[in-house]
Amino acid sequence: MFVKENERKKDGKSYTYYHIVESYRDSNGVSRHQYLANISDLPKEKIEDMRALLNGDLVRKEENDIGFRQGDSLRGAGQMALWRAWKKSGLLKVLEKFLTKTQCLSVFAMTASRILNPTSKLALKQKCADTFWAKQMPDNRLDEDTLYEVMDILETGFENIQKKLAGSRPQAPTLMLYDTTSTYFEGTEAENAEYGFSKDKRFDRYQIIIALVCDKQGRPLAVELWPGNTADVETVHAQIDLLRERFAIEQGIFVGDNGMYSKVNLDYIKEKGLNYIIGGEYHKKKELLCGMSRGQRELFVKEGAYEWVEGKVRYIACHSECRRHRVKARRERAMEYVQEELNRLKRSASSGRYYTKERLWAKVDGILKAKKVRALWTIELEPLEEAKDDMQKIRIELNFSKNMVEINKREAMDGSYLLETSVESDEMKPQEIVESYKSLQKVERSFRTIKSFIKIRPVYHYLWRRIRAHVLICFLAYYLTWWMSMELKAKGVTTELPAVLEHWDQLHLSELEVKSGTDTIVEWNWTLGEKGMKIKEEIEQVGLWNSINRYKSRCSALR
Repeated sequence: MFVKENERKKDGKSYTYYHIVESYRDSNGVSRHQYLANISDLPKEKIEDMRALLNGDLVRKEENDIGFRQGDSLRGAGQMALWRAWKKSGLLKVLEKFLTKTQCLSVFAMTASRILNPTSKLALKQKCADTFWAKQMPDNRLDEDTLYEVMDILETGFENIQKKLAGSRPQAPTLMLYDTTSTYFEGTEAENAEYGFSKDKRFDRYQIIIALVCDKQGRPLAVELWPGNTADVETVHAQIDLLRERFAIEQGIFVGDNGMYSKVNLDYIKEKGLNYIIGGEYHKKKELLCGMSRGQRELFVKEGAYEWVEGKVRYIACHSECRRHRVKARRERAMEYVQEELNRLKRSASSGRYYTKERLWAKVDGILKAKKVRALWTIELEPLEEAKDDMQKIRIELNFSKNMVEINKREAMDGSYLLETSVESDEMKPQEIVESYKSLQKVERSFRTIKSFIKIRPVYHYLWRRIRAHVLICFLAYYLTWWMSMELKAKGVTTELPAVLEHWDQLHLSELEVKSGTDTIVEWNWTLGEKGMKIKEEIEQVGLWNSINRYKSRCSALR
């Protein structure tokens, strides 16, 4: 480090500035200077003493004499990027309508932690202690009790916050992508939590159902919660009403998978003035595809879509070669596994008295159902000895064979799926209908993000208002993630956002304290070593450096 003197002219006058700087080499090997502290306000003799001290010509003798000290190091450019997005995305503006500024800071802390360092409310204060925004908060803003108080206030605006956030769109969505997932609890008690069909395969835990609506770009529009034993098909009516209320939608298209399919739901969607694109009924798809002639099937596979109309309903059968290969491979693996298990059972059942006939049936049926191939096998049980009653274990011959008729039917359906829509053919072509349905992948991707990166689990809350607040915070975190991802994607960044932010966070902010007698100067600067310079260059390439760097000035208020 050394003292650098700069002279600038303004309005015909010359001004001299003095800075403590350090030298480094950028990625091209060019020597550059990093400004650490502006000491222009110190007396001239103190500046000269500081120059001598840094040159090694002066030894500091007293505590009150001149000197400098390296202070705290704070995370980092990733935190700054989150802080910037919190404001630019409109989240802060929306929340300030329902919360005070200090309460908004607490919500930001909980939201940001879901993205970069998911943790419990109890551990949040410790986990984010090395962030610049945590240091400028009042001492109690990150206390557990305070966070719970803020969550309770946040929950009272559960619907209105979403409504205001969605209202920031330039226009109402024309395509509404709808899907549900489940999340389970760690404890044994939680309001409205029930046992149900777990999409996480945790049938041993209480759970809730979470419904999410996104627009065509994947922007989250609305989130809602249901008791854990609610079937997907039962959520549609309430969600349609909710969407119409929040967005004042007069026209739009509701897109859902076959889990939402029911005649009642489709009639209700139409009754409310909306159209729908929804995954069709399995038996109708089976009837259609299995009834095709070989020539029709070849044409269908070649063109990828087959359209027809029954009454006022438009059907589109779709074919995907990628899906066909995936489904076929999955079924073949299942069939191989089942054959191995049946052979094992066959040997044990015929060699010893291990099963009753009823128990063996149940064992075989469980294996077939687990792999969803029950209809693809023909099973026969032949007793090898007479049983005195139904509870007696005897030797049994287990015979099985593949049901080629059903296998051929399955193969005819491989890679194919059926869509049902109320959209008229002059409004959307078949391929547009298919692409709209495929957009549901964006909702599925959002659930993966919420579960993997944002980590909605583990859920320890048991009060319904706290559960709703926790889900809303995860919704806000996903909204922030989506907004930042779209901004970076437009600038050519395709890496997952959490990985980008974690990498940027390695560029730290460091405190330098310069002391001269009773005068103390504190400056915060980036640690631009070799790694830090590369990160800075990456941020500059996407055009965010100046914007992020401006927030560095907030660190001056930390002491």
